[in-house]
Amino acid sequence: AVVSTQSTGSCFTNPCHFILSYLYDWSAANNVPLSEVSFNTKVVSLISPGLPTDGIYLEGLELRRAGWDTVKGLMYPTSTSAPPFPLPPVLLLPYNKQEDIDSASSLPQLTVSRIECPVVTRGGDFVSTFILPSSHTLNQWTHLKPSILVT
Repeated sequence: AVVSTQSTGSCFTNPCHFILSYLYDWSAANNVPLSEVSFNTKVVSLISPGLPTDGIYLEGLELRRAGWDTVKGLMYPTSTSAPPFPLPPVLLLPYNKQEDIDSASSLPQLTVSRIECPVVTRGGDFVSTFILPSSHTLNQWTHLKPSILVT
């Protein structure tokens, strides 16, 4: 779970560089082409002591046009005018897309849909896309277009 500091010094001030640096290092360490690497996204209530064996924790993210139910572990819609909602820590687990890991088996029990949320900076720059579980159908999200804000 160590990001190479050889890749670029800006990776810690630029979220996109940080995530790409981590994916690059993981793909090199696991002999997987970078184009075949993606993240499973898992929102956790508490960060486990010590480093994850194969992933990174992100803290300080906020949901826009959505909230997070910490009991159910599911995202829910809010109004477009609602203030950003603090997201609990997120564990990003890289995997080889060719291995087709069934991430559905690790979803919370009441999950109805999985929502693709763009991750953006305060300036509106695109960083990545995370998929979060929701207790609401895709139809209930179409007008809201939730996103995750890097703070």
